[in-house]
Amino acid sequence: MNQYSKILEIKDIKLPASVENTILVKYNADLTKDHPQRIMERLLRNLKQDYGIEEKEVKYGETNKNNFDKGNIIDPHGLLNLFLKDVKKRKKNLNNENEINALVKNKPLSVYEDTLNEIDYIKNSYQDFEFKLVNAFSIIAKRNTILGGTYYDIDKKRIIVELETVKNIDFALLSHELVHCYQFLTGKISFNKKDGGVGKLYDVYDEIEAYSRESYIKEGLFGHDYSKNEILNMKDNFGNKIYRNISKRELSISSVKKYYTNNLIPNFEDYLKNEIIYTI
Repeated sequence: MNQYSKILEIKDIKLPASVENTILVKYNADLTKDHPQRIMERLLRNLKQDYGIEEKEVKYGETNKNNFDKGNIIDPHGLLNLFLKDVKKRKKNLNNENEINALVKNKPLSVYEDTLNEIDYIKNSYQDFEFKLVNAFSIIAKRNTILGGTYYDIDKKRIIVELETVKNIDFALLSHELVHCYQFLTGKISFNKKDGGVGKLYDVYDEIEAYSRESYIKEGLFGHDYSKNEILNMKDNFGNKIYRNISKRELSISSVKKYYTNNLIPNFEDYLKNEIIYTI
């Protein structure tokens, strides 16, 4: 049984032993039967309703050995928090740079803001994510490319973000993979039920968005928005076009549903019956 052994500590508040026991019992929930994010939300709601304790008064303590972050993030290396600090620092430094024209700063600043908002969306979703540092050769074996990738672990019902093990974490690459995480949550991409790889909704525009984000995180003011041709002409280490089989049409749950509706095609659900999509 995968349980929270200790979810939180009450900061600077003295509670009767009976109340403390109630809190721990409520939090000691079976994660195989309910989503940890929902458990956390229920508990915070109960703390406020039953004891008048606001969330800001709650200090999060140890979770189980998998290092859950408020329920849905498994990140033993702390990659997400390191990246968050980095983006916030970039945004602050750029805002304070008075000698740079505002128009020049606007694009990277908007990218930083979008990145922060999307990470917040990911952390507050009901989807589980795991961030892993792996040996480069394991990624090469899967994709003929190095650096990283995102896929769905069918057994664990979890999105896995893999980054190549390097001395310094590649935040630009992490930003790329986080875009795909956000795309999944917003119905822009799906994963297939066979092996958890990319599904029918995956298209070249998903990579345009991800590579553009990566460029601005890596290059800052000198970043650029990728074109469709740039993506389609990318090659792996063996000279093969990486995205030769990718859909050239922009696909999402809403666009496919609209196409079915406009053309009076029944059974829209059948199109996605073998796809893993995000639902609340």
